[in-house]
Amino acid sequence: MNVKDKNVWFVSHTADLGGAERCMLEMMDVFIDLGARCNVIVPGEGKLIGELKRRDVNSRITHYRWWASPNRNTFRRYARRIINNKARKEIESLLFSSGADLVVTNTITISVGAEAASSLDIPHIWVIQEFGEEDHGLMFDLGLEKSAEIMDTCSNRIIINSRAVFDKYRKHITKEKLNLLYYYFEPPAIERAKAVAKDHEYVMVGAIQPGKGQKTAIDALKILHEKGIKGTLDFYGGGREDYENELRNQISTSGIEEYIKWHGWVPTAWEKMYDGGALLVCSRCEAFGRITVESMLMKTSVIGSASGGTKELIGENEERGYLFKPGNSENLAEAMIRMYSNKEMKAKKSEAAYKWALETFDRDKYRNNLIAILDGI
Repeated sequence: MNVKDKNVWFVSHTADLGGAERCMLEMMDVFIDLGARCNVIVPGEGKLIGELKRRDVNSRITHYRWWASPNRNTFRRYARRIINNKARKEIESLLFSSGADLVVTNTITISVGAEAASSLDIPHIWVIQEFGEEDHGLMFDLGLEKSAEIMDTCSNRIIINSRAVFDKYRKHITKEKLNLLYYYFEPPAIERAKAVAKDHEYVMVGAIQPGKGQKTAIDALKILHEKGIKGTLDFYGGGREDYENELRNQISTSGIEEYIKWHGWVPTAWEKMYDGGALLVCSRCEAFGRITVESMLMKTSVIGSASGGTKELIGENEERGYLFKPGNSENLAEAMIRMYSNKEMKAKKSEAAYKWALETFDRDKYRNNLIAILDGI
């Protein structure tokens, strides 16, 4: 499909501005470059709408719910289904009246756009950006097998963001429809000299939620202090207030409160990576890891969980950073000490990561691969 002058509708799982939404915006920018007329359906008001207005992209609000949730309550699943049936009909009407040529669903958490497109026989692309249960504790209301069958049936092509996630879903979806497509990244021009961070200065960037492993990082920092290493940790990100309160209680009883700072949500993390000492990625199973790549492109060292997309980015043999056993604070502390015990190796890994990320996550490469995927529709 040549998308020039085509009417393309993206369906977003939230109206926030997290990693998945940023990836959708970047894909949309390439569609716009290719001449498509882009529109977005969102489930409510949020920061994403401001970004769409800045791009002069039309957005429409339709109230729908996720079909994957950590909550298995039967009543709530039934209620979500009723809400989504109504939303699907509204989306069908919108797609039909607007003359939609292509629909793109962003993430596995929603199905209404795909089902609406399928009912109208409109080509559909499903973008899978997460494992589901392994990273976010999400379970499909209909179960994995049935949900994957719907994803397969409703889609002409399915795009997956990492080899780790690809390996999970290839067991459930027609292989001819599956496409591995790495994102692209365009680092901002930062003209000032890179800050020289002190040893054992660490940052974590991302949602404040259990799956991101902030507790593991706090425990590891405490271990460093018990060994006489006065490390610091800066948190950037927003999220669940109840979980943040748990973290604050953990910190207050650890005796290292003065060494940990909270900065809240930030629109982008590039400069934080540029100025930071080293990035900690403690997620139990990251599907991809935008912030890991951003750190690499800022030549900032990364220590990450040896699981999912993080292990894929850093390398099985730690070619581009340092790995530790997921959820193991003692092993993380060991990796933190190991990184600073050989600064020549630390610098070598950072340079290797920078060169690899620059080549792998190139916009032209992404654009050409996306065109090839579209040509098959």
